[in-house]
Amino acid sequence: MVFRGFDEDEESILFCTDRRSQKYDELIQKSSVELCWYFLKSREQYRLRGVAHFVQQEQIIQQIWSALSPAGKAQFFGPTPGEQMTHNSGEADSTHHDHLEYSPHFVVIKLSFHFVDYLSLASSQEGFQQRFICQFTQNRWESYEVYP
Repeated sequence: MVFRGFDEDEESILFCTDRRSQKYDELIQKSSVELCWYFLKSREQYRLRGVAHFVQQEQIIQQIWSALSPAGKAQFFGPTPGEQMTHNSGEADSTHHDHLEYSPHFVVIKLSFHFVDYLSLASSQEGFQQRFICQFTQNRWESYEVYP
């Protein structure tokens, strides 16, 4: 899955993926997700837990498709992800990726989170690393500091 932006109205993150990929099948079976992002320069790590929803709104799908580069679009017309390469299988069908219509393999996923584990590996003024747990319960976020 490739990060494509935020849906600030619903406090969620948007990703796109290929409908033919293994991860798509896994999300059909179980929509629970956990992501981990580490930012090297700031030495911050975010672990996010939540639920994946397949976006059905045509406007959002078209907006994300339109923002892709021609090479990004081409991959959705190419061979199936994870399929063993053959001599000529690595070439995408270049006749479609400049079209406004998105590929039938293109899927947008919205991830809504209910748990965040934030860790700062940079030392604070006291010389300690900082870690916070944030949970969305009863329609509001609660957070507290924990030992790293």
